[in-house]
Amino acid sequence: MAVKIRLAQRGKKKTRTYRVVVADARSPRDGKFIEDLGFYNPHDNPSTVDIDVDKAVSWLDKGAQPSERAQKILEISGAWAQWRSTKGEVVSIPTPPEPKIKSSSKAHNKPEEEATEEVSEEATEEVSEEATEEENVVEYIVSEIVEDKKSVKVDIASSSEESVQIEVRTSPDDMGRVIGKRGRVARAIRTVAQAAADEEGLDSSVEFID
Repeated sequence: MAVKIRLAQRGKKKTRTYRVVVADARSPRDGKFIEDLGFYNPHDNPSTVDIDVDKAVSWLDKGAQPSERAQKILEISGAWAQWRSTKGEVVSIPTPPEPKIKSSSKAHNKPEEEATEEVSEEATEEVSEEATEEENVVEYIVSEIVEDKKSVKVDIASSSEESVQIEVRTSPDDMGRVIGKRGRVARAIRTVAQAAADEEGLDSSVEFID
């Protein structure tokens, strides 16, 4: 059985956090994972990386292959360096980023942000962008269909590096427009979302919540 170490997304668009999990490479997005290795929260200042290093090293020894994003998290936690050291290699552990200093001056703030940019921030950017395109496409289409645009709420229910599940909510009066006659509009929205996901190599599903 091919085993991967990958990120499993939790939470809504602006508050997404991630679990680092071990799973069967064939497992679907919402399938069961084998073991939870830890937690990553890019919204803390600095970002939180809490990995069970011993478990991570054990799975790496067993041949588990980390995704690119998961490997960056393992590097930050020190698990990657510890595993590589068992192979006789010397690998440095990235220095955790310092808290960002907010400033009212944009000109002053720019160099500070550049100076505190570390490996964990690179991982944050890559992971945070995951599924954004599908989410934005669905939100745009639904907003163009409904009358009460303020009621439109599009969230990522769950996501992994292979797939993404999107939930759509509107006012009760607009849901019929979004579903369409015999579900034709809903099917069209799902088709467009999948087309966007295909560009990232993902499977997508869109659920319309009453």
